[in-house]
Amino acid sequence: MASYKFFISDPGAIELMAGVQFYGISNYTSFNVAGAYQHHFPIADITGFEWYVGGGAGINFWIFNSNFGDDEAGISPGIQAYGGISYTFENIPLNLTLDIRPGVNLSGIERGFDRGGSFGIRYVINR
Repeated sequence: MASYKFFISDPGAIELMAGVQFYGISNYTSFNVAGAYQHHFPIADITGFEWYVGGGAGINFWIFNSNFGDDEAGISPGIQAYGGISYTFENIPLNLTLDIRPGVNLSGIERGFDRGGSFGIRYVINR
């Protein structure tokens, strides 16, 4: 997955994401795009260390190829909550994140509650 995050205010950021998933065992492939607002809060007096919460929406384009001829394809919109921690180094343009993303897929083969999370490494353009 690739993401781009930019701040619209000191605590507020928008993150845009896109990714591809392949599940070879179940013959499932998907492409997803998402966007989220995240609000950041400092942690103690450590410069660059923050926690964040937010929410967003995404859409998943998927194809399921069955070995029995029951192929399906579809589009699944969904909503996600975000929570995590972030550290931006002072002397190098590097940011580390760890987050969880519970959500709900509104339709399709993955309809219902969903969960996700990630560890991210980002190059910081400016802040």
